[in-house]
Amino acid sequence: MSAISMNIIAGNTQVETSFTDKGFDNWKKALSAFQRHQQGDLHREVVFKKMQAGHGVDRLLEHHGSILHSTRRQMLLKQLDCLRFLLRQGLAIRGHKEIEGNLRQLLMLVAIDNKDTRTWLDNKDYLSPVIVNEMIQLIGHSVLRDLLSDIREAGMFAIMADETSDLSNKEQLSICIRWVDSGFKIHEDLIGFVHVIHTDAETLSKAIKDVLIRCALPLSQCRGQGYDGAANMMGHLRGVAARIRQEEPAAIHVHCWAHCLNLCLQEASKSCHIIRDSLCLVSEIAKLIRASPKRSAVFLKLKDQVSPDAPGLRPLCPTRWTVRTGALLGILSNYDVLIGTMAQINDECHDEYCTRAKGLLNQLEKFYTFFGLKMCYLIFSTTEELSMLLQNKKTTLDEASRAAKVLARFLKHQREEATFAGFYQGVRDSCMRVVGAEPCLPRARAPPRRLDDGGPAHRYATPEDYYRHLYCEAIDTVIGEMERRFSQESFQIPRDIEQTLLSAANWDGTGPEVTPSQQVADLYKHDIDCQRLQRQLNMLPELIGVAKQTHGVHQRLVTKVQTVVDILLEAPGGGQMFSEVVKLAKILMTIPVSTATAERSFSALHRLKTYLRTTMTQQRLNNVALAHCHKEKLDMVKMNLVAKDFVSANDRRLGFFGKFE
Repeated sequence: MSAISMNIIAGNTQVETSFTDKGFDNWKKALSAFQRHQQGDLHREVVFKKMQAGHGVDRLLEHHGSILHSTRRQMLLKQLDCLRFLLRQGLAIRGHKEIEGNLRQLLMLVAIDNKDTRTWLDNKDYLSPVIVNEMIQLIGHSVLRDLLSDIREAGMFAIMADETSDLSNKEQLSICIRWVDSGFKIHEDLIGFVHVIHTDAETLSKAIKDVLIRCALPLSQCRGQGYDGAANMMGHLRGVAARIRQEEPAAIHVHCWAHCLNLCLQEASKSCHIIRDSLCLVSEIAKLIRASPKRSAVFLKLKDQVSPDAPGLRPLCPTRWTVRTGALLGILSNYDVLIGTMAQINDECHDEYCTRAKGLLNQLEKFYTFFGLKMCYLIFSTTEELSMLLQNKKTTLDEASRAAKVLARFLKHQREEATFAGFYQGVRDSCMRVVGAEPCLPRARAPPRRLDDGGPAHRYATPEDYYRHLYCEAIDTVIGEMERRFSQESFQIPRDIEQTLLSAANWDGTGPEVTPSQQVADLYKHDIDCQRLQRQLNMLPELIGVAKQTHGVHQRLVTKVQTVVDILLEAPGGGQMFSEVVKLAKILMTIPVSTATAERSFSALHRLKTYLRTTMTQQRLNNVALAHCHKEKLDMVKMNLVAKDFVSANDRRLGFFGKFE
């Protein structure tokens, strides 16, 4: 736009038209002409008037820079939002080629409706792997800071740890924290993975304490530990639990109840040959059919004709015994289909699989096999219900103990004479209908010479007596293992706390006052004021009575700690009047029941560190895992603050993006 058209030099008669209206074309003498024009009055007049009108060069440059900074900040936020999406879903950031990476492709999708994003991609600003890793680290640290802030506010926590190996053949120690918030809601959160070279107790305990120090979680606030039953973890002298309790005696250690139940079934399969034979049969059938598309097609074709709604075949889980119910159900639901499948494979094939199919067919046509599968399904399906409860992070020791007693009573009832008779008759009728096989006694065998005392060998009078022995042996083994493994010495403290709370809630004022045991008082003397606790325990029945009147409840006795907790939440001042009782209840709820959360982190580890991402560093693995496992925390991360931290890292970024408000 010319100076004349803007009426800037309307009153000036000495106008150089080359610089105002027509345009400059004498390029041979351009330098001298420019210098002469710059020193002339006309140029000075125009510059002075433009500055008075607010259109100075410095203002224009500043305005243009602010627009450019704003656009770049918006592009940075879009890139961070794309990163958050990929981290939340556990997807890879880069590809075999940079252009094929998920981050680049996601930004290209955004660029369809946004030309600024297209420019951002063309310039390749801040898209290098090093920069992206820094952004991921800032997001991961933001999630971790928010998480640790909540844990510190709780005032006490429990440690849960377990180790596994990843696809890059590195031993990873998963560390999780269990804590209870002010609303008595239980949380179990992954803190991160630690690469350990050795898995001895000293190395693992040092790794756990190092993580606590880095997270500013004092060991003096640890009130529980949860591990598996390995000697390096639960050794009573030099195990990880014992080493930590030497420094903090109040850190009660618990052998994971879900792992204990798993060991009960594992021991039953070792000692009872009918369970072992049934599980081996299920495994062999699944391997034979699922290993070949042709054999799978034969099975599916017969299944669609006979039982299309029945569940399919599932392999046995190699480590978790309590989830084998699905595999057993798949065999029982497709029993007649499997018999036809094995017969067809035996007729059509002429290789080693023909022989294997024939052997499996012979086993499927026996009553022994059908009875064993039915008995295994009975035991495994009921224990799976307890396992699902134990794996819930909201389950307390009180609820877990009650559920284990219910399962033990159910199994004892199943071994009664009348119950077995009904089960045996039902299995016999089903076997006749499906297979057409009658129960029979096994072939009599002479005892080994080293065990032969010269007397007559034991003989079962009827097949029912023989199968009753197998049935009761399996159930007795499970019950005995449950009683042995679920009676841990470390449970005495939680049981004392539970008994104190329930006895105080049901105290009628006539008998002696309810007092916490001396062991509890000594162990938690730094957490609880025993004198105040005694006064509050004496007042607790009155609070229970008021709550019953308010809600119209006519229940005479309080039988669950959860009932006391619910009433404390409704107490005046949010339980402030019963602060010591609240602390005692929180200590009880902080002690873990199982390490299922740590084991679930292994699934996240396998999803994140795939065979295509085995070069991922340990730092990036932890940041990615935190973002992926804590989706709610990730959604609450304010990307403006993340971007502000990223830009303020150096002066060059401040000059490129400007300041974030």
